[in-house]
Amino acid sequence: MDVNTSVTPSLHPGNITGLDGYDETTADAVADVVSAFETAYEGLTNIHLARQAAKQNPALTEAAQILVVADYAEKHFKKITARLDAAEARMQKLIADSERQLSQPLENGAVGGYTAEIRAHMKGLKQAERVAFMNEAIRAGDSKTLSAVLGAPSFLSGISPAERDMLTRTFHERANPTLAKRLTLMKTAQSLLGERGGLVFGEMDKASGASSKQVANLRAARAKAEKAYTFTA
Repeated sequence: MDVNTSVTPSLHPGNITGLDGYDETTADAVADVVSAFETAYEGLTNIHLARQAAKQNPALTEAAQILVVADYAEKHFKKITARLDAAEARMQKLIADSERQLSQPLENGAVGGYTAEIRAHMKGLKQAERVAFMNEAIRAGDSKTLSAVLGAPSFLSGISPAERDMLTRTFHERANPTLAKRLTLMKTAQSLLGERGGLVFGEMDKASGASSKQVANLRAARAKAEKAYTFTA
C-alpha cells in the first residue's frame, strides 16, 4: 500500500507485514489485523482527499465543508472500527486455540511398558540432572520418555507441576515450530492492534479538519437554522 504522509505511519499495514516471523507460513494467522490496518489507512487517506475536494467547492462555506467531510468520514469510521473490533476478536480466538494446543497434557503413553521405571529413574536424579535429562529427551523427540514423565502426576517424577507444564510447552513448541512461530506473531500483532487502534480517533479529527465537538456544534446550529425555513403545509 502506498504511503500517505498525511496519515500516521503507525497505522500502515506494513507495520504488521514487516514483523519478524511474517512469511508465507504465518501470513494467514494475522490476515485480519493486516486487513484492519489497511481499512484504517485507506479510509483516513480517502477522508483527507475528500477534505481537499470540499475546499475546492466554491458553493461550500468553511462550516459546510466541515459538515460534508464529517458525514463522509463517519461512514469510514464505522467501517474502520468494525474491522478493528473483528480483528481483535479473531486474534483472541486464534491465540487461545494455539495456547491450548501448545499446552495440552501428554496423557497417551503415560502407562504401561517402562513408564514407571522411567519416572523412577527421573525421580532419582538431582535437579540439574533432571533438567538435562528432559532437555535431551525433548531434543531427541523421545516421545516414550516424555509421555511417561509429562503425562503422569508430576510428583511421580520428582518435578513440580510448574516444571511439568513448562517442559510440556517446550516439547510442543519443538514438535510444532510453525505453530509456535504463528503464536508469537499473533501476540505481537494483537499488541500492536491494541496499542494503535486508538490512534484512529485523533487521525479522524485531523483528516476531517475539525474535532467531534466542533462537528456536533455545527450540526446543532444547522438543525436549528433549518427550522426557520422548513415549510409546513
